[in-house]
Amino acid sequence: MIKKTIINLSLLILLLYVHLAAASPAGEPDAAKESHLQKKFTFLPRPHATGTPTRVEVGVYFLDINKIDDVSQTFSADFFLFISWHDQRLAAKNPEEQRITREFQPDEIWRPQLEIVNQYDLKKHRKDIYIVDPAGVVRYMQRFTGELSSPLHLEDFPTDIQSLEINITSIGHGPEDVELVTDKLRTGQRGSFSLPGWETEVKPAKVTGEYLASQKRSLARIDFKISARRHTGFYLVKIIFPLVLIVLMAWTVFWIDPSLAGTQIGISTASVFSLLLYQSRLTQLLPRISYLTRLDIFVLGATLLVFLALGETILTSRLAKSGKEVLGRRIDTRARWIYLVLFFLIMVYCFFIL
Repeated sequence: MIKKTIINLSLLILLLYVHLAAASPAGEPDAAKESHLQKKFTFLPRPHATGTPTRVEVGVYFLDINKIDDVSQTFSADFFLFISWHDQRLAAKNPEEQRITREFQPDEIWRPQLEIVNQYDLKKHRKDIYIVDPAGVVRYMQRFTGELSSPLHLEDFPTDIQSLEINITSIGHGPEDVELVTDKLRTGQRGSFSLPGWETEVKPAKVTGEYLASQKRSLARIDFKISARRHTGFYLVKIIFPLVLIVLMAWTVFWIDPSLAGTQIGISTASVFSLLLYQSRLTQLLPRISYLTRLDIFVLGATLLVFLALGETILTSRLAKSGKEVLGRRIDTRARWIYLVLFFLIMVYCFFIL
């Protein structure tokens, strides 16, 4: 009996040992992973944590902007981002450090946790390295290329002026912790951009704030802006001029005798079909916005005129068939000038008054 009990106890101890040995290797990676995550998402104390906000200089130097996409409301940019601040804790403490600059990884020092919040598809060209000089000034430089989202206001299309922005926000600090200022020496542009159809100008950066309603707190934010004015020459030749020709083609029916009803209706219907095809191509240029642009109103006014010309053609042809050709010709004569005056007023309203 005693021998059997000893055997059972031995087997139980052996099973416990095997279980602990198997569990130990699996537990270590989990603990290491948890420690890494805590280290990654834990913010180190900032310089002068109990004093004034830490001054952080931010600069954006534009190398190029090569595309503005009206449909997706994005723009493609190539730029450098510069960030610098002073951290006395990193200043040189011995003669050897006085003669060199040091490099730190992102998780080794405090940083303002700046993010480009409106990035759509940006690519970094360098590793995230922070350079510290002997005085304790930390500098970060990164080159970005890719697309950024930018809501476009197209009410004045095609004579619109757009504001292209790079919104940089401190995701971990508010204005009471971090003071964002413009690094004027490192903000600007290199020559002209390879952006067809636009005239651009870099505007002064603006320090704002971003309010998180869910957390009831504000974040520090700075916006870098480029003003882009659209060149209207392309749209004048490729869009507006063909539409004017369609409207004038519909206008010619007033010069054809009402007795030639087939010719009148043929020209009117050709004008209508040309206008419908024109509108289908025009919808590919802009996103599906809920408001009308200047060009939309112009096209809508031209469409109404073309259909009015078709209606007048039907009316005068019926008058001619009923023996009232004189009345039909009189209506055509007056309609010629009324049509042109209305078209002129539509153009003036859309491009000079609206």
